[in-house]
Amino acid sequence: MGADGRRLRNVRIERAVRAFERLDYRVVRVRGSHYVLRHRKKGILVLPFHGGTVKTGILLDALKKAGISVSRAVVGRTMEYSVIVHKDEEGGYWVEVPALPGCYSQGETVEEALTNVKEAVELYLEVLREEGKPVPRDEEVVFKVSVPA
Repeated sequence: MGADGRRLRNVRIERAVRAFERLDYRVVRVRGSHYVLRHRKKGILVLPFHGGTVKTGILLDALKKAGISVSRAVVGRTMEYSVIVHKDEEGGYWVEVPALPGCYSQGETVEEALTNVKEAVELYLEVLREEGKPVPRDEEVVFKVSVPA
């Protein structure tokens, strides 16, 4: 069980591999139901993915050995954040995340800006976790209201 009382789920292998790639691991081989990743300083990591997922315990242990402190409560869980998309005067769009002060991104289209802000949020949360700081919840509820013009 996670800190919030919910049962933890296994993590899709693709998501796990992306997480380790952000930590400077690279995939060197895939055979059967195992990925082999290598870090130039930390060595080799073999991740099993039976049924397309990695068990939470394996992932937590591998992250710990990679020097990353992760709470069991955040593995395999998705968080949602409200974002505000602004049209830029010079073209394109920029995005802010009110629950994460200082977290911004941009893009030439709304779709690109929204894709880019997901990465910005992931990085923001990654740094907070590495520093042992709490991950803010988004308590914002955003509505649009219509009024006569």
